[in-house]
Amino acid sequence: MLAAPLFVISQALGRATSFVLGWATSLFFGQIPGGKERVVSMLSAIALAWVILTYVGGTVSAVVLILESLKIVTLRDPTTDDARIQAALIGIIALPPILLLVAEASHLVPGTSAGRWLRRIPESYPIALSLGTGVALMLVVGPIVLVRRWRRGLRTHHIPVLVADGKFDTLVNDVADELRSCTGDDAMITKLEGLWALPMRAMRYAAERLFRSVVRAEPILIAAGAVEVAAYAMDVNVTAPAEDAYWLRAALYKRFGVGHMHLTWSATSQKLERRLWELREARGLTRDERLRRLDGIARDVDRAPVGSDEWNVLYRIVLQERVEQSRDLREERTA
Repeated sequence: MLAAPLFVISQALGRATSFVLGWATSLFFGQIPGGKERVVSMLSAIALAWVILTYVGGTVSAVVLILESLKIVTLRDPTTDDARIQAALIGIIALPPILLLVAEASHLVPGTSAGRWLRRIPESYPIALSLGTGVALMLVVGPIVLVRRWRRGLRTHHIPVLVADGKFDTLVNDVADELRSCTGDDAMITKLEGLWALPMRAMRYAAERLFRSVVRAEPILIAAGAVEVAAYAMDVNVTAPAEDAYWLRAALYKRFGVGHMHLTWSATSQKLERRLWELREARGLTRDERLRRLDGIARDVDRAPVGSDEWNVLYRIVLQERVEQSRDLREERTA
């Protein structure tokens, strides 16, 4: 009799949880490219479940077991209650390695290695704690921050990035320089404080080890006039008056066309991004040689097994490089 209603309720709760986690990750990280938003939402759900199970369910289970051993309380149905406690303990032990296995199988790091997964199991627990705590803070902080920005007439847009090669200072300086150019105001660089920074700080450990970010620095706030840009290992978010937020985001996207931060999240796409970086920084190449190499990368982009959104990002970078080569040629001819 109760099976059908319980099934409907469980499905509704599952969909609601998925929606809330998707909303939270989108709020703080924007639309993650390459289909990885589903992976990030799944990892967030596992980490949040582990934090709740460990620090709520685990604590309750431990207290109950201690009280029972002291004969202070008696379980109504020892067999059933013991089974539930054991299930909770199994979840506490098993969920972090499962989280790491999902990340490994989803190619968040280059390749898939069972040996690497086994070696990293000990660090899966602090990773789960870092990510789960960050997600929990997102769910609490997000609505408060949104209401505050709405009342001030501000809008936030995201540029999801993965900072590479420890070039976080380069990212911050690029943002500050672009804001000075776009707004005409001096850009002030400070540490990001307040509610918005809490989830980012909590997830710093997970960002470093789960998403391959090498950034260990505190989140940074770059402000110029009415515009604020929060820069972090996995995200650059632009908060500005509603009429300015879109074009400022576009300006930063163009600035990040070829730099030291990944605009894609899959290993295959990031290899192509690195080739574009290397071509940009190569010295001693003639223009014809540079264009030939760019054509080769463009062909590889077309053949790469990547999602359409990441292909669009890579193709835009290739086009941007072509435009810059054409501009340099025009300037030489004019000179």
